[in-house]
Amino acid sequence: MQHRNQRILREVPEDQELNLKGVGNVNSIKGLSQMLPMLSESAFKYHQSKGDFSAWMMQVFGDLDLGRQIREVRTKHFMKRQIDARLKELKRGNFNSKKLA
Repeated sequence: MQHRNQRILREVPEDQELNLKGVGNVNSIKGLSQMLPMLSESAFKYHQSKGDFSAWMMQVFGDLDLGRQIREVRTKHFMKRQIDARLKELKRGNFNSKKLA
């Protein structure tokens, strides 16, 4: 369980970073949370419509739960709240490992 927790909370190598239109690259879920407020609404909608955020969570970090939670989110503010809640949960070690890849 600890290994999966570390996998989700880690910084990824450059070739797995998420490139956010107009903001730059992000290498962690925490980094995404910090960058979301700086992302323009049009860039947010662009990435969300392509499923970039959800796919990155699931494929790079193996966090299926968070990936599914944010898949249909319509605002940066709500996505940030979802991500921050998940990070807090993971740091406490309170998460369901069945929801992780």
